[in-house]
Amino acid sequence: MKRIKRSNLPSKLPVTLTVLTYICYDLYNIPEWLMGVIGVFIVLYWITSIINIFKDEYIDLFSEKESKKKPKQTFKDKLKEKMQNDWLRRHKSKRLLQSG
Repeated sequence: MKRIKRSNLPSKLPVTLTVLTYICYDLYNIPEWLMGVIGVFIVLYWITSIINIFKDEYIDLFSEKESKKKPKQTFKDKLKEKMQNDWLRRHKSKRLLQSG
C-alpha cells in the first residue's frame, strides 16, 4: 500500500489515545476488568502502528519541486555573492554622491 511520506505527516503513534485512556480511567473510576480489555486493544493498536511504520511504502509529495530547485550553495559561494552585492552597493552610492 502506498502512503504519503512520514516527513510530510504528523506522527501516527497512539500516544494521545493512551494518555487520554489513562486519564479517563483515573477520573471516572472505570472497573479494572474494563480497563484490562481496553488496555489489550491499546497494546494491539500500538503494535500495529509500529509495524506499519516499518512495513508501508511512503511517497514524497514534494520530490518534483526539490528536483527543480537550484542546487544548494556552499558557504563559500554565499560569501562571494554577498561580497559582490556589497561592493556594487557601495560603488553605486559613491557614484550618486559624486554626480550630485
